[in-house]
Amino acid sequence: DYTSDQLVTLASSDTLSGVDKIYYTTDGSVPDNTKTEYTGTAITVDKDMTIKAIAYDKAGNPSAVLEAAYGIAPVISAEASSSVTSTSTTVTWTTDDPATSRVVYDTVSHPVKGDAPNYGYASSTATFDEDPKVLAHSVGISGLTAGTTYYYRTVSRGSPEAVGDEK
Repeated sequence: DYTSDQLVTLASSDTLSGVDKIYYTTDGSVPDNTKTEYTGTAITVDKDMTIKAIAYDKAGNPSAVLEAAYGIAPVISAEASSSVTSTSTTVTWTTDDPATSRVVYDTVSHPVKGDAPNYGYASSTATFDEDPKVLAHSVGISGLTAGTTYYYRTVSRGSPEAVGDEK
């Protein structure tokens, strides 16, 4: 799991006949010599992705299949609180990749994020949008105390989890 995009390079070695070519997939299918040939250019991993690769030696023999799963945290943006009443609100936001929806909140500000799962906040909503995950998030919070200031952070898990700025 990574918090930002990654660049992945592939390499293989063969002490007998030498490596001829490497082929790979990013769609979950099994690689073979009909798939995308790796040319040495780094593969950009900018969302959750599994790379599968296979190498062929100069004698035509295939290697075992390498499988590497990458989790990239979604980017949270456009956070807002709306439909505010004296005891409830709806928090909305977007992510750049499909992800789950959750909000942590408290009557005390937490400018420095604490540890998971609630990052220092006293309360949390349930986790929504697990299957399927979504790009547009909306979570209602009820049972709030009228006349009280609340602080919140949005939480979305693609893989790994991303946490928004305090609002």
